[in-house]
Amino acid sequence: MIRTANEQDSEALLQGILQTYRDMESPLIQEIPLEKLEEWINICMDKEDYRYRYENAQVAIRDGKVAGMVFGYKGELEKEQDQSFKALMEENGYGFLIADAFDLETHAGEWYLDLLLTDPAFRRQGVASELLESLPERALAAGETVIGLNCDQNNERAKRLYEKQGFKKVGEVLLGTHLYDHMEKSVMQ
Repeated sequence: MIRTANEQDSEALLQGILQTYRDMESPLIQEIPLEKLEEWINICMDKEDYRYRYENAQVAIRDGKVAGMVFGYKGELEKEQDQSFKALMEENGYGFLIADAFDLETHAGEWYLDLLLTDPAFRRQGVASELLESLPERALAAGETVIGLNCDQNNERAKRLYEKQGFKKVGEVLLGTHLYDHMEKSVMQ
């Protein structure tokens, strides 16, 4: 079952976000004490401007547990995202990390898949494919006919999954220290 995330999913979402930061070698996970970072993420999940808020997340449920998650939003909103989180960084002396931690990842004209993660206990069971198959409806509901994402060039398994789902490379982007393929998929109404 795929559904919109809610507060009951907060711990699984938090761990997924932290894992993504680790995978990307984000300065957020490298420089901010983990307890503080967790606190800020939990505070911001209810904020309208946070990219990782509940309303931007879909979760796959298996055996009553969050087996996977996806976060996404309209690309044109990216520059306005995370103001609450950035304010917490500024207030707590971490404003110097903002420029390095928030690279532009998307653009107007696409619904952007920011994060896709499957719990290790549920991998190779079709969870990621099911989540990806749910995205065209979300993109169209947001008024977009293109879904975009960034795939780490060193992650061949993810690239094959995205290509199988109809995504094609349209460019490259450097996020932090990693080079990513920017991939897109057209969706029809």
